[in-house]
Amino acid sequence: MENIKRKYFEIWGDLEAQNNALKLLLLVMALLLAVSLVLSYLTALKPPVVVRVSDIGKAEGIRDYRVHNAVTEPELVYFTKLFIQKFTEYNSYTVSSDIAEAFTLMGANYQKIAKKEVIDSNLISKIGESSIHTKVEIREINVEREDDNFAVLSFLGLRTILSYQNRDFKEESLFKGDIILKKIPRTMSYPQGLLVEEYKEVLVKHIGQ
Repeated sequence: MENIKRKYFEIWGDLEAQNNALKLLLLVMALLLAVSLVLSYLTALKPPVVVRVSDIGKAEGIRDYRVHNAVTEPELVYFTKLFIQKFTEYNSYTVSSDIAEAFTLMGANYQKIAKKEVIDSNLISKIGESSIHTKVEIREINVEREDDNFAVLSFLGLRTILSYQNRDFKEESLFKGDIILKKIPRTMSYPQGLLVEEYKEVLVKHIGQ
């Protein structure tokens, strides 16, 4: 008799309750995803962590980033040595990766010039086929001029070319040059805050073989 009086039977009530619960869960997950994306974006905008090492080897994290963001002279010297090594310390087994890494240290204008020179000279193929490895020793480096935007350094180096196939082969040459560095804001991609705007070197003399 009770069933006869009822005009309908609630057969799908449990499924409807489950759907409502899933909708609520989906909404909560979407909100959490949105919050995560916002936090990730804000984290990406943060300046990189800069750790300075003193003359006695004490490492200290820089807290006041804006005040301590200026590039120091030791950083200019280190960056110059790193670039010269990657760009001119040729090794038949690593020349491609070394040159590619050197390109990432260049400003856009000089990068175009350097890439054209490398391609036109067929440098990578020649070094790869020659079976050599080069050592570069920077004997002297000086900061000639510096302002808030650029730094000009001069250097004197010794380049030693050795052969993988002939252990008796050894060729040394003395070279000098200049490099112009552009100061840029430090980012995760450019933590040094520097890019090469121009690089020139000239042979001073061959020392011998």
